[in-house]
Order: sequence, then structure tokens, then C-alpha cells
Amino acid sequence: MKNISMLFFALIMVSCSNKTINKNEKSKEVITNIDSEILFKTKWKLIELRGNKMENTKFTLEFFEENQFSAFAGCNNLGGNYKVENTFKITFSKVISTRMACEDMKTEQEFSKVLEMTDNFILDGKILSLNKGKMTLLARFELIK
Repeated sequence: MKNISMLFFALIMVSCSNKTINKNEKSKEVITNIDSEILFKTKWKLIELRGNKMENTKFTLEFFEENQFSAFAGCNNLGGNYKVENTFKITFSKVISTRMACEDMKTEQEFSKVLEMTDNFILDGKILSLNKGKMTLLARFELIK
């Protein structure tokens, strides 16, 4: 009888903890869906790249609902696909670029590398941060449209 009581108690505890996890997962999904919607049909201006503030930059990033993005890297245009999954996970793929020779190719190349390295994002009001892992901020953008 004691074993049956312990088993019953354990089942109740597991059942309750699963409900709590499911509620949290649902609330995260809602937050993700609401936050990721701001990505679509919006334009972001680069304000920081790999820890360096970008003053008067023309670098932009724009997302489209068809899982495509475009970017302007000061001289060249970039484009490709992106995918948003789970809670704030984002990846960029098939990144292509025009190939005009420009004065500051180093920054443009770094910008392209950052997009390919990104695996998650954080939306904080009108600021979009692209990150690698939990602790590495790669780029920060400000909403402009």
C-alpha cells in the first residue's frame, strides 16, 4: 500500500510539473510570435558591429515574410534566406552579395560573416541584437521603419 501511495504521489507531481512546463512553453511561443512579427516588413539600421559603434552608417537589414532578407552593406547589397525557430533562434543561409569594389571592404566582409554566424536574436523594444550562443553579441540594429 505504501508503494502504491508513493507511486500515486509521484504521478501527481510529474503531472503538475508537466502542466507548468507546457504553460511556460505556450507563453514563450506567444512572445516569440509577437516579437518575430516585428521583423517582417521592417528595416533595421546597424548601430554596432562586433563591439564597435557604427556612427552614421548606411548598413541596413530588412526581413520579408517569405523567409528572405536583404541588407545594404555600405556599398554592396546582400540577400538570402533566414529562418526563425523556437524562442528567438534565427539562422541566415544562402547569403549572396553584389561584388562592387569599395573603400571599406573589411567592414562589409565582417557584416556578411556576422550574418552567417548568427544563431539567435533578442528584440528589446526598437533594438534588434544578433548573437552567437548565449553570450556573444555580434551586431545590434535600431528599428528605422
